[in-house]
Amino acid sequence: MRIDGDLIRWLRDQRGLSVNKLARMSGVSAETVAAIEAGEYRGSPECARRLASGLSGAGHGEPVLADDLWLYEEDLA
Repeated sequence: MRIDGDLIRWLRDQRGLSVNKLARMSGVSAETVAAIEAGEYRGSPECARRLASGLSGAGHGEPVLADDLWLYEEDLA
């Protein structure tokens, strides 16, 4: 299981956030956000919680739940 980088990018774009802005809002480094979006880093539950909080705090769209950010291996098949 890994954080869905395509979903993170889509949610970030929908909220008009840059990688750096999301990083500041979530407390996750910009390098980590970029690596997740590129599929180079799987992420952790804490990272998912922080990203969900940052994305929800942007004030646009529905709140984001950390559990919704995970992509399961069977989804990749």
